[in-house]
Amino acid sequence: VGAVHLEALMDLTRSTAWGKEGRLSLPRGVTARTCRRWLILETRPQRLTEVQLAPGRPLEWGEYTLTLLDHPEGGVGLAFFWRGRPGQSPVVTVGPCPPGERLALSGARGARSVKRLCLDRRISLEERDRLPAIYVEGKLAAVWPLGVDIAFAPEGRGPCRFIKIEKQIKEDRHDAQ
Repeated sequence: VGAVHLEALMDLTRSTAWGKEGRLSLPRGVTARTCRRWLILETRPQRLTEVQLAPGRPLEWGEYTLTLLDHPEGGVGLAFFWRGRPGQSPVVTVGPCPPGERLALSGARGARSVKRLCLDRRISLEERDRLPAIYVEGKLAAVWPLGVDIAFAPEGRGPCRFIKIEKQIKEDRHDAQ
């Protein structure tokens, strides 16, 4: 944070001293905002990128741990169908899902945007940007917890892959004195 940023912070606090709210973007993903005469500094979570899943190896991605499996294992997860040659494994990746991507869920009348599906389920913008989207050979197959696209639904169609998904629980540690 340089002198220019400090001056902008001072201007923000002066202009909002009478109960108004204001916001200022600072370097390294920090946002300064004023609310009820308080100056609050917030950081945005680090932007998540697309990563390939390796069979049997747990991968920490954002708030989730995902494991690509050949068979279902305890816990919650997704199952998806993949049409390929026997013995050949698909390239499966996890990444953020752009809001314009579409999923056709079982029982729905056609495909809907991920943005619309999240709005319907009251999933906030911040949460939506951190949901794991599963891509199989570059095509969107599923978004957790929205569901699996019908083109990848496993209903008795042949070889399936499974993804075990565990949400990590963050603990706030406060030292008792």
